Amino acid sequence: MLLRKSLKLWALSLENHRRLKKEADHARYYFHARRSLMRWHAKSREARKRKREELLNNHLKAKQLGLMAKCISSWLQRARTFLSLQSLAEDVQYEKDNLLLEDILLHWRERNSSVSQSIAVADDHHKAHMLR
Repeated sequence: MLLRKSLKLWALSLENHRRLKKEADHARYYFHARRSLMRWHAKSREARKRKREELLNNHLKAKQLGLMAKCISSWLQRARTFLSLQSLAEDVQYEKDNLLLEDILLHWRERNSSVSQSIAVADDHHKAHMLR
């Protein structure tokens, strides 16, 4: 009977040991599975964060490039306008100088003509008085 009791105790102990080992194996499996899922979740979250940051940076770069392009386009337009106005001002100045030179030339022609006429009249007058 002692042997039977010992055998029964040993069988119960073995069964209890198997059950505990099985539960420990399940616990280890769930612990490893949970740890793997947590790692995957953290990596997934980091990847999403990196992707969001990359998209934001790309958007900001595109916006910045667009702003620079608008700025350069505006500057180019203003430079063209300035150059065309400068060319127009040079043309006006050239025409003004030509008109001034033309007026001076006409004035000197008239003056030269007037002096020539005065000389001719004086010569005629002088000849007329000399002949008398």
